[in-house]
Amino acid sequence: TLAGALAGILARAIFKSSEFALALGPADGFEWWQAGVCELVYTFMLCFVVLNTACAAANASSQFYGLSIGLVIVAGAFGAGAVSGGCFNPAVAFG
Repeated sequence: TLAGALAGILARAIFKSSEFALALGPADGFEWWQAGVCELVYTFMLCFVVLNTACAAANASSQFYGLSIGLVIVAGAFGAGAVSGGCFNPAVAFG
């Protein structure tokens, strides 16, 4: 956790002049709670699909779990990407 915090501080110092670097927050016209709800719903959906496809013993012979996980990512990008940026991972979002 300390290394992640230091990496975030270093990245902020390096990319300070860029307007798009480390932009964490809702898009214009949306509030923090709306972005949080979008992130919560799509993170739950991603975890649910991964745990029920790739991690289930019943699906060990199936090759379609990658497609289902990819489609969840696409749905999240289109659905929540316009509201929150579609990070779906708080550890990545906060550094």
